[in-house]
Amino acid sequence: EINTRQSRNLIEKSGYDLIRYNRRKYITTVIRNIAAILLLPVLGLGIYFYVKYYSSVSVQTTTNIAYNEVFSSVDAITKIILPDGSNVWLNHSSSLRFPATFQGKSRDVELKGEGYFEIAHNPDMPFVVNAGELKIAALGTKFNVMAYAGENHIETSLIEGVVEIQKTGEGKKKAVTISKMKPNDLAIYNKENSKITTKTVKDERYFSWKDGKLIFTAEPMEEVVKKLSRWFNVDIIIKNPELNDLLLTATFVNETLPQVMELLTI
Repeated sequence: EINTRQSRNLIEKSGYDLIRYNRRKYITTVIRNIAAILLLPVLGLGIYFYVKYYSSVSVQTTTNIAYNEVFSSVDAITKIILPDGSNVWLNHSSSLRFPATFQGKSRDVELKGEGYFEIAHNPDMPFVVNAGELKIAALGTKFNVMAYAGENHIETSLIEGVVEIQKTGEGKKKAVTISKMKPNDLAIYNKENSKITTKTVKDERYFSWKDGKLIFTAEPMEEVVKKLSRWFNVDIIIKNPELNDLLLTATFVNETLPQVMELLTI
């Protein structure tokens, strides 16, 4: 009886185990089929949200870039060392806006007024000066940009290296290169007709201001007065129109305004 009862119990138990096994197998098969059906949609949805998330993170990172802006007062020349090691001198009443760290494919800064640039060489990340309607792009070089808002032209003088002058496009249009400069070139862009002229200048008159010198070489009195007004933060008015035709050649180093006016009178 004991053996029979044990055998019967084993048979019943094995039957229950078989039923449970078959049930597990059936459930596993159903789950596997459901997983196979849902795999592609779930995978696609996962990739979609992954791309969307990191795109938003990238945009947020871009928009959260910290910027510095340095202003040079009406009576001072200010020197700046940029995050990449480049040196910039700002003339009177000028400002420079630049990121705390340079990211992306180029090193972009925004200039208002006049600046002299000595750029750290980096062939993988061009240095771009945004000056109103123009972009001045360089890899590693020395150049000067004059882009005061009140002037009807923008001047770029190249001392060393190679730069490209680009006209900014409207809307989403890309900037177009309108001039490639060589050392000793002076490019003058006319804001009124959007034309650019280039000439060779072998002296330091266009960037000597960073060393505290004002150099004029056969320059019309009208332009001389503009630069002196900006340099000394005064309004100089030419009452006699005939004076506009005069050309001035002079070098002023640390002279006061009364001294300069006396020299002009002589």
